[in-house]
Amino acid sequence: DRLNKIIENANRYNTRISLTIIAHEDDASDKFLNCKNCWETLSKNLSNELEFKKIKDVNLNFEYAEFTDDITADKYTEFVGFINKRLKEKFGNDQKLVVSTFADALVKERVTKIPDVANVADAIFIMGYDFHRPDSEKAGPVSPLNGKGVYAEYDIETMLNDYLSYLPPNKIILGLPYYGYNWVVKEGIPNAERIPGTDDIGFSQPQTYSAIMDTILEVKPQIKWDDLGKVPYFIYKSPSTNSTREVYYENAESLRLKYELIRNNKLLGVGIWALGYDGGYIELWNLLGEYFSNGKQ
Repeated sequence: DRLNKIIENANRYNTRISLTIIAHEDDASDKFLNCKNCWETLSKNLSNELEFKKIKDVNLNFEYAEFTDDITADKYTEFVGFINKRLKEKFGNDQKLVVSTFADALVKERVTKIPDVANVADAIFIMGYDFHRPDSEKAGPVSPLNGKGVYAEYDIETMLNDYLSYLPPNKIILGLPYYGYNWVVKEGIPNAERIPGTDDIGFSQPQTYSAIMDTILEVKPQIKWDDLGKVPYFIYKSPSTNSTREVYYENAESLRLKYELIRNNKLLGVGIWALGYDGGYIELWNLLGEYFSNGKQ
């Protein structure tokens, strides 16, 4: 099938593939973390699946919608250590366990307690996005390079410096977005106030890079640059509802600045949420190739 072909081709080109374990329901995650027999079951099933698919790397992606207490975070750290130990016993030290974490895990009570969880994982994947969301009070950068305290309470540079004070750069993967958000706003100004959506005027919503490029081709807006966030944005009137809309997103120029940050800090690498969101547009692929292929960082 298609997955087997992908794995086969990846192995041929010496490209590592990671199986991702996702837990995005708070109650289910709580029950699992409090059930050590469940850890055993997962460990066995995971090893069997990895062996069957001829891969060995794993990404743990536990995302709580709400903040968590120390007890829950400590249990998660224990679970990460347990799984990593079992994986190393089965596949050897070359096996890699990566843990995904919210960008603000060092300043808010998240299930990934840094640096504890970093001490029992091989690498940390920082989800460096969603600094603004569709339900934010105002439109703004999804992954702002700067602007802490102005547009958002955090930014990428501040976040990365915080992480680097706790763990070495070769344990950090910086995750970046191939998407943006398209808000219904009160007026056509930068960082405009979001207004509640309706069936008549439309709703604030996420858009992939491909969808954003299609929107640009359709409405031909003036592309502007956010000097603090170091990202592009544009404002336009919806052809279908006549509502004022504002879009913040990433393009090759803004991603290049973040790739330079990765290179200059000698991080383990970059992660993308998500490859394929660029559709048939090739500029982001070309930029990835420029920075991260042929033996580059």
